[in-house]
Amino acid sequence: MQMMLGVLLMIVATALGAQVEPFLATPLANSVPGTLQTLALLTGSALLGPTKGVFATVIYLTLGMVGLPVFSDWASYSLTELVEYPSAGYLVGFLPGSALAGALAARSQRLPALLGVMLAGHLMILLFGVPIFAASINWETALDAGMVQLLPGMAIKTLLGALIIYRVRVSRRASTSTS
Repeated sequence: MQMMLGVLLMIVATALGAQVEPFLATPLANSVPGTLQTLALLTGSALLGPTKGVFATVIYLTLGMVGLPVFSDWASYSLTELVEYPSAGYLVGFLPGSALAGALAARSQRLPALLGVMLAGHLMILLFGVPIFAASINWETALDAGMVQLLPGMAIKTLLGALIIYRVRVSRRASTSTS
């Protein structure tokens, strides 16, 4: 029951995070929005572990592909629409990104290592997102709007995610030691 609650919480947090765009919009923000989606996705995966994190990610992506508006700007994309969506690669990168964050976090206890976990997850998403974005426009624009302009927000989300993971783990340890 607790596992399913964690998965559900990650899905809801990712969907809500996709609607919050606190970072300076890039010129192509409609194509690659700078939302809190990856903060929720990678933090949730790190806390749930790779299997449950990927499971939650698959459900999240599936919900968006069957018509539930869980993506940025309350959008949903059928598989056919997703293939034509310029930033589909970032969504595809959610799967290996969540797996990597979950796997690395399982072995990482200290805050500096957790910063590395979040950074690795974000870089994995970029590794899939930027080339697919470039295929719809060009490499120079994709690197600028699809990566460079996203880096400040990514750095903030990496720091926040690592702090959240660390704090949740400290709280868990404290509650299990007092039980």
